[in-house]
Amino acid sequence: MARTRTRRPPSKRPTASKKRPSPPSQTKRNKPATPTALAPHKGDIQGVALILIAVLLALGVWLHNGGKVGLAAELALRGLFGYGAYAVPMLVAGAGASLFRRSVAPRGEPVASRAAIGLVAVLLGGLGLVDLLRGAPTATSSTAVLQNSGGWVGAVIGTPLARLLSTWGAGVGFACLLFLGLLISTRTSVASVMRGLGAVARMIRSAVTPPPRPAGDAAAAGSAADGASGKGAAKADGASGAGGAGNDNGKGARGRASATPAAAGEAAATAMDDPAGALEEPRRSRRGRKAAAAAATPPSDEFEGETVEVNRAAPP
Repeated sequence: MARTRTRRPPSKRPTASKKRPSPPSQTKRNKPATPTALAPHKGDIQGVALILIAVLLALGVWLHNGGKVGLAAELALRGLFGYGAYAVPMLVAGAGASLFRRSVAPRGEPVASRAAIGLVAVLLGGLGLVDLLRGAPTATSSTAVLQNSGGWVGAVIGTPLARLLSTWGAGVGFACLLFLGLLISTRTSVASVMRGLGAVARMIRSAVTPPPRPAGDAAAAGSAADGASGKGAAKADGASGAGGAGNDNGKGARGRASATPAAAGEAAATAMDDPAGALEEPRRSRRGRKAAAAAATPPSDEFEGETVEVNRAAPP
């Protein structure tokens, strides 16, 4: 007996109806995206807001002219930070200035967080140092004592650390914290600080120390000084020689004047006996005096241009 196969009718699957998205309404189309429009100026807006807050705090803490808001801010800051309240406006302004770089900084760079961490470290380090310098009062001290020291925050962090590490150890720790806060907030490395200090030291040294003179100028100045001293000595020697020659000539003249009449008579007789020799004698004496003067002059360049006076005696 043959079996018959029955076919089942194909099941009809419901077709999915494709719905076209409705066009946005006119109100949604004209609605501005405010967060997206102000995104490029986010850092600028925050920076301006922080600088405004810093100005208001400065009016209340520094000038005592901030109204009720400034008075309340001054009392709160002086109680919390003591003398450190005077630095709070500057730290807030520094945070606002650092946010201005947010719009030009590379994407993903933590500008705000780095500035905040650095400025908080600067504030805590400074408050700890002020608290130690003012005698490290406890947190339960009176309000006047806390306002004239590092405030309540300085007493909380400074006094326990001073008991644990001594005053000097706590001071060194707070100084290091202050230094690290400055490095972090300004994005500066220790190597850059050392290079800057070296450049400042070289600038001060060059300003204090006169520039060295070249070797050629120093040698020329030394030779000129030696030549001037040599010429002065030569002039002194010439003057003394001229004085000695004058003295000798005076002595010779006085000796000739004091000669006896007999010697004068003998000379006259010799001249009458030999007239040629009497005329030749003055010439020989003049040549001898010139040779003696030439021999007395030293052969040196220092006496070049000097004039030597020779007193010539009249022939007898």
